[in-house]
Amino acid sequence: MKHAARARQSLPDPDLPTPHSTAPTSPPHVWLTLLYAAACGGLAMLLHIPLPWMAGPMVGVAAAKMFRKPVAPTRYGRQVGQLIIGAAIGLYFTPVALHTMREVAGWMLLCSFATLGTAALSALWIQRSTGMSFATGFFASVPGGASEMAQLGERHGATVDFVALSQSLRMIAIVVLLPPLFVLSGMHGIEETSASPVPLSWQGLAELLALCAASGGVLTLLRAPTPFMLGPLITSVALTAIGHPLSAVPAPLTGAAQLFIGLALGCRMERDFLIAAPRLLLASAAAIAINLVLSASIAFGVGAATGIAVPTLLLALAPGGVAEMSLTARLLHLSVPTVSAFHVTRLLVILTLTAPVAALGKRMHARVKARRED
Repeated sequence: MKHAARARQSLPDPDLPTPHSTAPTSPPHVWLTLLYAAACGGLAMLLHIPLPWMAGPMVGVAAAKMFRKPVAPTRYGRQVGQLIIGAAIGLYFTPVALHTMREVAGWMLLCSFATLGTAALSALWIQRSTGMSFATGFFASVPGGASEMAQLGERHGATVDFVALSQSLRMIAIVVLLPPLFVLSGMHGIEETSASPVPLSWQGLAELLALCAASGGVLTLLRAPTPFMLGPLITSVALTAIGHPLSAVPAPLTGAAQLFIGLALGCRMERDFLIAAPRLLLASAAAIAINLVLSASIAFGVGAATGIAVPTLLLALAPGGVAEMSLTARLLHLSVPTVSAFHVTRLLVILTLTAPVAALGKRMHARVKARRED
């Protein structure tokens, strides 16, 4: 707890798309950061790193922050990136793909419930290794949005600093580790699913993005989680499912979207906190590893029971975000609809049941502690 107290002032505000930075955020710094992030993405592409336009900017900006360089987040950049990615992913949800999703809907719910169980086990590890509360460990381990988990955790007495740090580290670790591991292992091309064969129409693209922006705005007003990911995704899925997709999304646009998302993730890293609380950092890293191992075990089990390709399930159950895992599935020619649907289902279950499960865990822990003291 002392580590958390020392680092409290350095952790970013989880309610912002990108956190506060000690560097200036004037327009020149924003543009310089964008140019730097683009250069990092280009370098990653030359090095044949998977998801180069996300991983390159993310690692490059995070490294710059570690050396106290004046990098500045792009205002609403992550939301714009999520909007574009959501529109592009929705094109994969053809009527045939949706029929397949209906057949495995029960498994989606079951795996979503299992995610809460793996988070509870990770929470126990964090509790024992750091002395923090079960609620802190639980909200730090659940693979939900950083803002949503920090807000829910605060209501249940969790240490918001640690929750936000762990959520940010989880996203960065997943983007940096999983795509290269999949590529190196050769796990790709097993169940290729193509996007809806829609020609590029500039007018249709403008209409698609406008509708996606409107749906994201509506979900924002409704206080829905990750509104500019879910809203555009739902809109694009609906248009594709009824046979009226408006336009394809060109590759340069999706590359720019990945750059914005990677830049935002990199800006979440705070040098002061990482240096002030190394024990908490190690505990968070170990919890991420526990989540990865448990989710992989579940993926192998579900694959044996359903016949769904295990590489697809490994991405579908990985503790990453919808955008990141769906882009990885597209890169590896795996089933993008399956991966996206599993993650969306999990997000809805998490945001519905996380608070009750955390409250139950707190009560059970209090009873066990009382019995030990007696």
